[in-house]
Amino acid sequence: MNRRPRVARRPDHWSTPHARARVRAAERLTRPLRAEEAAWLTAHLDGCEACSSIAAAYERDRLALQALRDVHPEPPRDLWARTAAAIERESAARFGSDGSPRRSGWRLPIGVLSAFAVIAAVVGLSAVSSGLLGGPSRVALAPVASDAGGSAQSAAPTTAEAMTPDATPLTVRPGDVEWLDTSGGQLAYNNASISEVC
Repeated sequence: MNRRPRVARRPDHWSTPHARARVRAAERLTRPLRAEEAAWLTAHLDGCEACSSIAAAYERDRLALQALRDVHPEPPRDLWARTAAAIERESAARFGSDGSPRRSGWRLPIGVLSAFAVIAAVVGLSAVSSGLLGGPSRVALAPVASDAGGSAQSAAPTTAEAMTPDATPLTVRPGDVEWLDTSGGQLAYNNASISEVC
């Protein structure tokens, strides 16, 4: 690896005058050169047979390409037949004989699978965070009874007491509450006015 810094090449520095002449001969076919560059190129082409022949070949190619602008080649007579046959082959490869699309195995686009994964994640996280999967709290609330001596004794909890949910940690304002019930195998619409929640 060379540790010396490279000297930046000047834009007007060419490895040989012939390289400069060939580049300028090609450039003058697409745009006019600056006056000093055009004068230099003319002087160089007058004295250099090799560069002059290359510049003449560039000019011949340019004229030949310009002449092709007005030429519209005749398409082959069987072009439409070949195109239609290729379309039919491609269609037959994609669709079955009954016109239904062919599928190679069971595969869904990655976008559909991603959408299902996102929906499942959102539903799962929502269910876990709202406590839907946990069900009601199963804390046994045992009634406390006192005997004649004043000592407290706890009685065994009943099933209804064991299924009592915890208090709601949300503030509930007074208002109407509506819900659906399916007790007794029938659907019932219920409406109650709540004035206070404890």
